[in-house]
Amino acid sequence: MREFVPAQTSMAVKTSQLVEARAASIQDLSNGFRLADTGLSIPSRLASIPDTATTLTMRADSFDFISNFSTLWQVILGACLATAGGLVANQLEWRVQTQRRERNAALLFGEVLTSAAVVLDYAHDRKQVGEPFGPITLRMLRSARREIEIYERNRENLIDLRDAGLRARIHGLAIRLAMPLDGIADASQEIDALERQARSRALDELERKELEEKLAVVKGRREAGYDYIRETAAEIRQVLADLSPLAGHSFKPEAYVAPGS
Repeated sequence: MREFVPAQTSMAVKTSQLVEARAASIQDLSNGFRLADTGLSIPSRLASIPDTATTLTMRADSFDFISNFSTLWQVILGACLATAGGLVANQLEWRVQTQRRERNAALLFGEVLTSAAVVLDYAHDRKQVGEPFGPITLRMLRSARREIEIYERNRENLIDLRDAGLRARIHGLAIRLAMPLDGIADASQEIDALERQARSRALDELERKELEEKLAVVKGRREAGYDYIRETAAEIRQVLADLSPLAGHSFKPEAYVAPGS
């Protein structure tokens, strides 16, 4: 049985369809006018519209470029960490080298001063027996002077000691030991020359008296130099006590003395 449709409803549908068709025609006509105004043909206008696939590709490339930023930051972070690691490694190496040089310098000067102290103690013991400044005593004093020469040859290593006060004390101690030791050697040679002169020449009473007075002055100068050496040598043990922590070694001159010597 055929479905019944009211006449008014059918007429309303037809009117709506005519209005939509009229609006579409007006829209096409407007588009045609705009294309004419711009001087573009319809194919050219269509060609200027980007392809959907190309647009999607460009958007994908944009996302790839953005994702590369994370990789770039990783590279920058790695470079910063490598630089910081290199600086820390250099600082640690410098610190280790500085400590090693300081330890070697402390060992060197500690051994030199210990040897000088031991030799001076030996010389003082021999001085109490027989002639005060006999051949053995003078040889020992010359041996102590050679120990000071070892310091003078290696004096540039003194800068490896970071304690400026300790450096000054060591250098001053070496100078105050070297000068009277040289003075004793010079005075001993002068005394020998004066004694030979007194024995080889027939001197009158006045000349002999002058020679003896000069000899006494030189001997007194030598004795004063030796006393100064003993006073200065007493400071060696305190310097050795300050060098021991740096060298990691205990410097004890008594340990170098053989029993019964």
